[in-house]
Amino acid sequence: MKINNRPVILFCLILLKVLFSFKEIYAQAPQITSFAPDSGSVGSLVTITGTDLGNTSAFSIGGVSALVISNSRNYIGRNGYARRCHRIDICHYCRRKRYRQHEFHLWIYTRIGGFWNQQGSKLVGTGNIGAARQGISVSISADGNTAVAGGFGDNSNQGAAWIWTRTGTLWTQQGVKLVGSGNTGAAQQGTSVSISADGNTVIVGGFADNGNVGAAWVWKRNGGNWTQEGGKLVGGGYVGSSNQGRSVCLSDDGNTAIVGGPNDNFPNGAAWIWIRTGGTWLQQGNKLVGTGGVGIQVQGRSVSISADGNVVIVGGPGDNLNIGRLGYGCVQEVFGYNLVIN
Repeated sequence: MKINNRPVILFCLILLKVLFSFKEIYAQAPQITSFAPDSGSVGSLVTITGTDLGNTSAFSIGGVSALVISNSRNYIGRNGYARRCHRIDICHYCRRKRYRQHEFHLWIYTRIGGFWNQQGSKLVGTGNIGAARQGISVSISADGNTAVAGGFGDNSNQGAAWIWTRTGTLWTQQGVKLVGSGNTGAAQQGTSVSISADGNTVIVGGFADNGNVGAAWVWKRNGGNWTQEGGKLVGGGYVGSSNQGRSVCLSDDGNTAIVGGPNDNFPNGAAWIWIRTGGTWLQQGNKLVGTGGVGIQVQGRSVSISADGNVVIVGGPGDNLNIGRLGYGCVQEVFGYNLVIN
């Protein structure tokens, strides 16, 4: 006997249509209950609270797109952490207005007595390709006669750094822009820079190298020529996309460097120490991870080293934030290390 399945199929189709209609009827639209502050300068952090904001990924203020910094439905933070409290932080005009010109420049100031005066015109390095964002990071030698500036957006986010030297009161670019070899992908070299006291060694961080593992490059000056010293530095023992090179710092003699990787073993973060013997750079010991951290620490977001290279400090701006916000200007916790140089 032949069974007619058409009524069953028709019933299933009707049921599916009813279910989808039910979902559409009862889906809740996002509702904003508070918005603070209601005014502020470009780059201001704005906090929005309400209901059903979890899947919201885009906002505009006054018709201009704002950058979503965090969404508490997934443990707020720029990298999408997970905590539920229906709170979203956005940066008003970040990247759309604050970075609108995409060029970024440098200005030098000198102090005479108790007064500061600009020295010469703004500095804009040559050889840039596209929106270089020169000046995203800067560092100056002890005598104030040599400066380095990073531009992580150069050449479609390959990144670069520029060296400037002063003769009298005149600043001139020394050589061509510095682009480290051995990078994998758009490394964003120049995200961070540091220069030795004598101005003859610089280190350049590129946190996006090799799928955001990150790296750092060291450059040495001989006469007026800059050459890369060794290959790129990638600390061992990293876990995941560590973002090494997000921060860097050199000791006065340029022989000890610290490199921060705030995304290592997310959300812990870490830092790596490098020492130079002759022209060779070697990692000293294991990566540094401070104890006692709470929650999203991102250790290595900022680093600094003493003049003799025996003490470093590592910043973890995400530590112990009960609301889970990676907030700029929020309480920060630091971890200090005493190093024994072999």
